[in-house]
Amino acid sequence: MEHQFSPFPPALLWEKRNRGLLIQVIVFELLAVYRGLKKSAPLSEILSVERCFFPYDWSCPYGHFNRIQEHARLLPHVFSELASSALHLQQLLQKVAPLFLTQGICCFSDIFSALGPFFHSCRENENLIFFLLKHKEEIEAFMKKGHLRTFLLRLHPTGLFDLCERLCDNYHHRGFYFLIPEIKRLFLHV
Repeated sequence: MEHQFSPFPPALLWEKRNRGLLIQVIVFELLAVYRGLKKSAPLSEILSVERCFFPYDWSCPYGHFNRIQEHARLLPHVFSELASSALHLQQLLQKVAPLFLTQGICCFSDIFSALGPFFHSCRENENLIFFLLKHKEEIEAFMKKGHLRTFLLRLHPTGLFDLCERLCDNYHHRGFYFLIPEIKRLFLHV
């Protein structure tokens, strides 16, 4: 498994918590692409040309969309049970990449939806859920209003109150009790 950009050491990727972190990083980069297009950032910030002068390419800027593609290459190795979903996401990313060069658009909702099986696999990861809650407005800007609520209810059919309590319990157990008021505030606005 060769990867150019990923900050994840191969041995670390298979840990349960780090699987959720990989999905979180992909969504973070997707949001960075969205922000970049919204503020008319230079295209090179969003999509850079492929590197071909290893080992010196580490010092060149790397576009956010390129990072999404790079991290997506790790998915079939980390989520072997979701190999077909990983392949679907990779094909979708290949398909939408040229659109940046011509029209500067992307199918954000399609990419986010293609991540669905990975979200489901990591639905117990409180860090991933907390990240999604913190970025609710941006996610709903390219999905639709109310999407995150529906999405979280699909992941946790027992309800948002139960999910909130579990997140608070998990963070309290880990010693991050100071985050509990913020978590409860975020759930009030879902």
